[in-house]
Amino acid sequence: MNNKIYYKLYGLIFTGLVIVTIFLQSASVDLKDSIIKEGGVIESLSAIGYFAGAMLVILIKRKIPHHTHVIFILVLLGLRELDFHNRFTTMSMSKITFYVSSEVPLLEKMIGVAIVSLFLYIIVHLAKTHFHGFISAVKKREPSAIGVGVGILLVFLTKTLDGLSRKLASVGVSTSNNMEQLAKIVEEVFELGIPMMFIIAIIARFRTV
Repeated sequence: MNNKIYYKLYGLIFTGLVIVTIFLQSASVDLKDSIIKEGGVIESLSAIGYFAGAMLVILIKRKIPHHTHVIFILVLLGLRELDFHNRFTTMSMSKITFYVSSEVPLLEKMIGVAIVSLFLYIIVHLAKTHFHGFISAVKKREPSAIGVGVGILLVFLTKTLDGLSRKLASVGVSTSNNMEQLAKIVEEVFELGIPMMFIIAIIARFRTV
């Protein structure tokens, strides 16, 4: 498959995300809330996307370096979209408070530390092993590397937008309700773009290696 096809697919995904964002910004409050709420349509689709990506890696694992690590990350991200990080625990495992609060049982803390430690180990291991090769592939504009790179950038973008008004308020900057709402929409919609980028990157890897 011609590499240009993948670039077009990335472009279509990005365009679609922008269109959905514009639509939701002008949609009724009820419709907007039903789509971007916790456990809503977008979060469910994001989770499905991560699980679909994990299934693809399982099917073509011979062409994916450290495929078990990649599968673990995708499944963990999918479970997070389904709120597994706080569904069965006293509070969210993604908060520092979880690990220092006396309200959280020791067993929960131990499980949380184990999961987070394994996740961080895999991320660091993949970065140390593949960083230079990844940068080289990006410079060569290899479709799989571009997809992974854009997906990672979207992770940083959405995490920056998560609770943006609260973060700005902590440094004395206030935001309007409209701006806060837009940031929330962009965060949720573009989170959906992350697994979509990864899926195209996985397919590109399969086709070009």
